[in-house]
Amino acid sequence: MPDSKTQAAWSTALKHINNGAGDVYEALPHLGAVQTMSPKQEKQEARGWKEFGEGIKGLKAVQARLHRNFGLELRTDPWEVLTEAK
Repeated sequence: MPDSKTQAAWSTALKHINNGAGDVYEALPHLGAVQTMSPKQEKQEARGWKEFGEGIKGLKAVQARLHRNFGLELRTDPWEVLTEAK
């Protein structure tokens, strides 16, 4: 079981991702709605993506922390694989 600092970092990262994804989803026009976004929706979407990005940075920090604490060597970098998929 990870130490309390790692657990807190993990929890915080997931909270950022959850909040960011919720903001982005709520800002997007839904089916049957007008397809343009209001300035308020655009700001909410941008805020959501920023929050989501903070969550990803947090997960990367947790991965680095686990690597340092447990010496786990990954065969491939999962963040690189995700970037290449784009």
